[in-house]
Amino acid sequence: MKKREFELDEQTVKALLQLALFGHTLAESAKFFGISESTLKRRLHGEEEIAAKEGTESVLTALKNARELPDAQVTESLFRRATGFKIGKNFYPPDTTAAIFWLKNRRPDKWRDVQRNEMAVEVEKAPPPLKIVIEKDRKGKTNNEDRD
Repeated sequence: MKKREFELDEQTVKALLQLALFGHTLAESAKFFGISESTLKRRLHGEEEIAAKEGTESVLTALKNARELPDAQVTESLFRRATGFKIGKNFYPPDTTAAIFWLKNRRPDKWRDVQRNEMAVEVEKAPPPLKIVIEKDRKGKTNNEDRD
């Protein structure tokens, strides 16, 4: 039995765009169609070349745009939760957890839990070697221990 060739027909493109809107990766989309990720990428890049020649938007570009839309919506929603918002007469105050999450992800240099401070020191000349001598008497006591 011969395997069916994967085609980027109109129905398949619509399904790919729908999967992208729900956050599916190319690997997950390929699995949905029962093909390998490399097969899907090969078909998309082939279609991209055709679209470039025709001066139209490629399916790959449409998929990228489809993934960005829900990300933008979630970003907007998170921002509204972090800063507070009003719907009709109801005011929803800022949510501390959302604000912390926003700041940690947008400004990790200032807001992450672990701050990393690095310091560079230039040394013109190496310091002299340090020699430590510990003297012990016959009883095994060092020179700084109390003696009887």
